Amino acid sequence: MRGLIRPLRFLLFSVPLFLLWEFAARQPYLSLLAAVFAFSARIFGQDVHVAGVADGNIRLEYGATGWVDQFGLTGINIVALAALVLATGPVTWGRRLRMLGAGAGLLFLTQIAGLWTDLVHVHLHANPSGAAFANALRNFMTSFGTFFFPLLIWLWLVRDHLPLGAARPAP
Repeated sequence: MRGLIRPLRFLLFSVPLFLLWEFAARQPYLSLLAAVFAFSARIFGQDVHVAGVADGNIRLEYGATGWVDQFGLTGINIVALAALVLATGPVTWGRRLRMLGAGAGLLFLTQIAGLWTDLVHVHLHANPSGAAFANALRNFMTSFGTFFFPLLIWLWLVRDHLPLGAARPAP
């Protein structure tokens, strides 16, 4: 595992990726994410519509209920994942790009799942006895998705470089 992540390379990738995200990619990415989520919800008979995407917020409507998913912070996990993958040391650039594609796809799917928890939140919040659970579920998914999903996905992508199950020297 030694040298698996190059800290300076991580920093050198993080800053430009963040700027690219903030000034060029955030709006189109979140618009695509919202559209795919709404489409998937309609496939399963849930009448969800995108009311708008602006400033990192996705406004959704479901029946008479509307809500805003403040996706700006959560969406930045794509920057963290990309920087981790690109700063990974002992792999070729071709493999890094394949890892980035697979990781970004998996992260996109987890973000869609996170938006589905919003729909569950709306359903549970309609019942006062479910409000506390609904709030806890949403907070858990937001926190987990923002901070841990990129790291877990990266660990899965580099699993063959981790010293898992390596033979231990005899005592």
